Amino acid sequence: MFQYTIKRILMMVPTFFVVSVVIFLVLNMAPGRPGRAGQQGISQTSESANAQESFRIFKEQFSLDKPIFLNTRFMLEKEEIEQLVGTAVIYGKADVPAADKPRISAVVEAQEQLEDLGSYAVPHLYAIAVDHPDPDYRWYATQRLTVSAKRRLNNEFSTDQLSEAEKQLNSEIDTENTIIGQWQYGRNAPEAERKKIEDNWRGWYTEHADRFEYSGADKASILVLDTRFGKYWGNLLKLDFGVSNIDRKPVLAKVLDKLKYSITLSFATIILIYVIAVPLGVFSAVRQNSVADQILTVILFMLYSLPSFFVGVLLLNLLAIGPKFALWPGMPSQSDVELYTLSVSDSGLLVTRAVIAICTLAYLAWAGWNIAKDPEKRTPGRFLTTAVIAAIVYLTASVVSQLFLFGSVEMFPAGGFESSDAGSTMTTLEHLVDITHHLVLPVFCLTYGGLAAISRYARSGLLDVIRADYIRTARAKGLSEPVVIIKHATRNGMIPILTLLGTLLPSLIGGSVIIEIIFGIPGMGMFLFDSILTKDYNVVMGVLLVSSLLTLVGLLLSDISYALVDPRISFK
Repeated sequence: MFQYTIKRILMMVPTFFVVSVVIFLVLNMAPGRPGRAGQQGISQTSESANAQESFRIFKEQFSLDKPIFLNTRFMLEKEEIEQLVGTAVIYGKADVPAADKPRISAVVEAQEQLEDLGSYAVPHLYAIAVDHPDPDYRWYATQRLTVSAKRRLNNEFSTDQLSEAEKQLNSEIDTENTIIGQWQYGRNAPEAERKKIEDNWRGWYTEHADRFEYSGADKASILVLDTRFGKYWGNLLKLDFGVSNIDRKPVLAKVLDKLKYSITLSFATIILIYVIAVPLGVFSAVRQNSVADQILTVILFMLYSLPSFFVGVLLLNLLAIGPKFALWPGMPSQSDVELYTLSVSDSGLLVTRAVIAICTLAYLAWAGWNIAKDPEKRTPGRFLTTAVIAAIVYLTASVVSQLFLFGSVEMFPAGGFESSDAGSTMTTLEHLVDITHHLVLPVFCLTYGGLAAISRYARSGLLDVIRADYIRTARAKGLSEPVVIIKHATRNGMIPILTLLGTLLPSLIGGSVIIEIIFGIPGMGMFLFDSILTKDYNVVMGVLLVSSLLTLVGLLLSDISYALVDPRISFK
């Protein structure tokens, strides 16, 4: 078992890697770019220039200026850079007819490509800036050099504390960047000013030309590592999921903060599904093809056919909005009458109370008569069961009657995970009760749909087992039917539903998106939905990778549980 577990954990690593590749590819091929700066033509107003510079820094921070998987920019040719520069230059020439100018979209695309190429374009921009025969080309190449030739600071976007050596190096880089940022001139600058700036660039490039010469090892490293995926996985190995591009907070901390809400919701749902569905499946298997089995099947599949978003909205309107629920309904308050425009007569209230009393008394009379006529049923457990069922009948009658009377009733909160004052004014027990009260409706919406599938799997698994020889042997030995079914048959018939356990947790987290939005629960589902709308790719990647990891862990646990349930299974 131990060796098998280690092997499965080791197999999870390449599987997780492949999953991350697929997710990363899908997200990066999605249309649109996050944080895209609005650009009005190529106007050079201070406002648009600041916006463009902010967007450039944003792209650097999130590696959006790099290729997705493979980086071949070290193979750039001068003609490629000259073509991009020419697109921007020709658009700004006054003596070029409008019909011969490139479209504004092509100009913007050329500018973005030059920005994204960064230092890889520096040698060719330098050659154009000092040697090109067209002065406009030299002017524009010089403008681009003041940006592309700047060196990036060490750990510029990291939250880690810098060492003294790193601080000293960053200071030197910042000084150099400030100097070369001033080596530019206007389009109509005099020749002497142009020559002075070009001489500055000649001296600088002669001194630092080795920065742009790449060895074979450098090219291999750039090809794979200097990419979006390479940078992202380099951070993942350090358990760094990056930061949100919305509020610049660490993604992992935000995911863990939201995870507690979804885990609470999902675990409560899973427990309820199995606690309810497995006994129903066992009952259906034991009473195969009986009237009770057929009625139960119809009810479960009717529930399965109801969309959770429809049921959620319906429950909100019926059980979360309206006059406050009361076990013994009375006349609504004046504020409720005005707020919900209620019109309730005394006769209607009397009829409601009569319905509740009749339903409860009828059940108690029927149950009491059955207990009284059979001495074997006069046990504490029987009386307790009767009392619980009577309470359920009374509660159901109260809810239905008040819905009939008022149209809706405020029995549960309309949304949220807890009350706004839960952390400051409630004790621990009161806080748990408050959370449970808030989760009743969303847990119900997530639970009822899974009952049909799990109960059917439990039913089919048990039907295969109860026909086995060892079950007939157990009966032949004189064991009672409950012992045969519960102790011998049920345990070995649970393997089919253990298979579902591995994928149920992540599917509930993904499937709770709609429910969390409807009920206003700030969990992973709502977090993922909001992140997709805002193109917060780091957060989307973080949520999907956590969900994928949960799937892999769930599959491992389900495989291990096979051996715990069925001793015939061994992983040696």
